[in-house]
Amino acid sequence: MKHLTLNDKAKGIKTLKQLKRQIGEQGVKGLKARINFLITTFTYQLKEDLVAYNLFDVHNLGERDFDTCLEMFDGDEVVSGVMAAASQNPHLKESIKLSLSPEGYQYWQGIYNRSQQNTPAQIDLLAV
Repeated sequence: MKHLTLNDKAKGIKTLKQLKRQIGEQGVKGLKARINFLITTFTYQLKEDLVAYNLFDVHNLGERDFDTCLEMFDGDEVVSGVMAAASQNPHLKESIKLSLSPEGYQYWQGIYNRSQQNTPAQIDLLAV
């Protein structure tokens, strides 16, 4: 697993703060923001900091923001978008594996696998 510097984490936090304004939106714009919020969270290894509210007092970021990404009635699409990105990015995939329980990772992988079976053409949700 790649060791991240404080500058790396600061970049991730800055991105999360920008995305936070959009994660509650409906439609494709909100969906992309939720996917990218979680990708950023895992890429910069910030999940534990969010869940523990370590970023809340200074940056107004916490577990509620992570949960919102999965609770906007498109959680399976969000998970599928994150896992699609992870299938192309070994660092992201490893970070997700370390951040979720083994059961949680298998559950997310199952959602992604089902989405690939049910979706003949994937919309490019990662293009911002």
